[in-house]
Amino acid sequence: KVVNKNYRTQKDLENLVGYVLRIKPSDRHHCSCGSFGAGTITAYEEMVKVQNHYGKTEDRLARHFIVSFNDSFYIDSETAVRLAYRIALYYGSRHQIIFGVHEDTGNIHIPFVLNTVSFVDGLKFPENPGEFARFKHYVENVVNEYEEVLNHY
Repeated sequence: KVVNKNYRTQKDLENLVGYVLRIKPSDRHHCSCGSFGAGTITAYEEMVKVQNHYGKTEDRLARHFIVSFNDSFYIDSETAVRLAYRIALYYGSRHQIIFGVHEDTGNIHIPFVLNTVSFVDGLKFPENPGEFARFKHYVENVVNEYEEVLNHY
């Protein structure tokens, strides 16, 4: 699921990173987390540095998407972390991306935050339906591979 919010201010970005990584004191649930291109503890600051370096501090600063699993799909937190790294790798060679595996609802879900400014060349993330369709297809393939392995045991 793509969360279609604007995230146009640094406070929006800071709050989103805090939610995904569960770094607010009021969050009672710990989460496993990971990243590409930024440390999990310093993700917000590092994303802002990239945006400032390229002078891209306006418009949408982050993309937020969530991968969740239906009740019939068994997944434990360790496997969810492995899947999250594989999913994040899709954008991780060009964009800072972080994730947290959340277990505080009826099923495990993985929210991701993507810096819309590429750390490679400062280009903005392509905001178009084709890009999201390709990404969704990639995610489905990663999850299907996991299901196939699970079915062999």
